[in-house]
Parts: sequence; structure tokens; C-alpha cells
Amino acid sequence: MTNKSEKSSIFFLKNADKSLEGLSFKGFDAICCDTQWLSNCINEHDINWIKSRLYNKDSYLTVFIKNRTDEANDCIEFEKHFTTAVNIYFNSNIYIPVCVNNLNDNSGQAQCKIENFPEIYGFSDNNFCELNPDQKDKLQQFLNLYNYEEFESTLKSAVDFFYLCLQSDNINIRFILLISVLETLFSSLNSKSELKYRVTRNMAVFLGRDIENSREIFADMRKFYDYRSDFIHAGITEHITRETFIKLSEYVRLTLKKMIINRDVIGDKKTYLELLNESAFGSNPYNIE
Repeated sequence: MTNKSEKSSIFFLKNADKSLEGLSFKGFDAICCDTQWLSNCINEHDINWIKSRLYNKDSYLTVFIKNRTDEANDCIEFEKHFTTAVNIYFNSNIYIPVCVNNLNDNSGQAQCKIENFPEIYGFSDNNFCELNPDQKDKLQQFLNLYNYEEFESTLKSAVDFFYLCLQSDNINIRFILLISVLETLFSSLNSKSELKYRVTRNMAVFLGRDIENSREIFADMRKFYDYRSDFIHAGITEHITRETFIKLSEYVRLTLKKMIINRDVIGDKKTYLELLNESAFGSNPYNIE
């Protein structure tokens, strides 16, 4: 528990329940707290305002908290990477709408600085997330692997496009951003010709479980590319439906998840493109799930 004399950051999770308690990420620990706990570090007016933004289904709030020894404001980076990592790992609408920096002035009095973050638009119709112990353990393993600062530049850019997608409420823009994730990862380093073919084929080889699955992914992605072109060049939106968007988002999410979990095996873009270009549909060239 923190108190009004400590320096701390408290991040409030929306669409998350008490099953997330015990997770940790970038030095922050997830705990569950009630209004009485919060009153030790935040005034009543701020508590009521924060709770009005969360709409949790019970009286407990799931928060990430970190007591700090300095004044560093790493709130934006934490919000971005936690939100991105969780939504890559599984279909959820978990995000952080607000955090409180509980700081001191020279007199030792607590000063709460509230940070607002944009609403996040996930890919699931199930807004509320409850994890069983096995799911929580696997999510923690993924969070441990999610070291954005160590990602190769191509993977960083792809993750950034994914985060931008989460911040948009326009399905057409979101669709374009998801295609941009895949272009970043699978486009040729040497030529801009045959962009559609190279991206769709490389992705189908990388993600396909077997020959039929690779063929299905390849066919879907060629259609998705056409839908993007229709929107960009002619303003046609009729093909970018909720169903189409959900299918593309699942491909993108699984691709990023696989890239991050197996980053040490896959290597940089030049290395993995060479292998994908030499590999056939359904070959699973890395022999990984």
C-alpha cells in the first residue's frame, strides 16, 4: 500500500477484473483495491471521477502501482506498451484510461497529478476480461518477453502501427493500419514491385499451420489488399465489414504474438525474409507454434 507521502504511479485498468492481480510489467505490480485503499493516496473527488471512467462490475478496482525513487514520468510508455502487449496476446478490450502520479512538493504534502489516456478499441465483443490461473501465467510469460526497447526496428514499427490501430474508432483507418503492420514485417527489402504478392505470400508461409491454412491466409490477404486499395484510391468502404476487420485483426495479432515470442529464433527482417522466400506453404520453417 502506498500513502500520501510516497512518490508513486497508479494505473487504473478498464475491463479487467481481480483475476489479473499479481501480474507485473516493467516494474509495476497489479493489485486489487477498494475505495478505502484509494483514500490513503487519492482524495475523494478524484476517486469518484476515476471510478466514473472505469465502470468496473464490482467494488474493487484492478490497478498497476509502482513506488518510485525519482520524478521520472514513464506513464505514457507504460500505458502504450501494456495496452499493446495485452491486446496482442489475446482478444481483449483491456486498457488504461487514467493514471495518477502521487507526488510530493517541498512541504511534504501530496500532490496528485491525473493523466488521461485515449479510449482503446480492442478486437473483441467481450469487453470484460477474466483470466483463469493458466491464462494469467501465460500472459505473464508474454509480458516478460515483451521488451520493446530490444525489438529490431522493423518489429518496433509494426508494434507502433498496431497501437495506432487501437486508438482509432474508424474501422476503415484501423483496417489500413493493420495492413501497414504486415507490410512493415513482410515487404521486400530490395524491391517495391509485387508488394501485394510478397507481403501476402510471406505472411501465409509464416503464419500457416499447414498447406491448406497457408492457402486460406494467402487468399484472404489478397482480398484484404484489394479492399484497402478500393478505400484509398476510390473511397469504397462496403467490403471493410466488421467480420472482415475481425479476421484481419486476428491474423495481425497472431503474427505479432509469434514474432515476439520467437524473436530470438526468427532474427532480423533480412534473415527471416530469406527463409520465408525459400519456404513453401505449410512448411512451418521455424517449427514453432
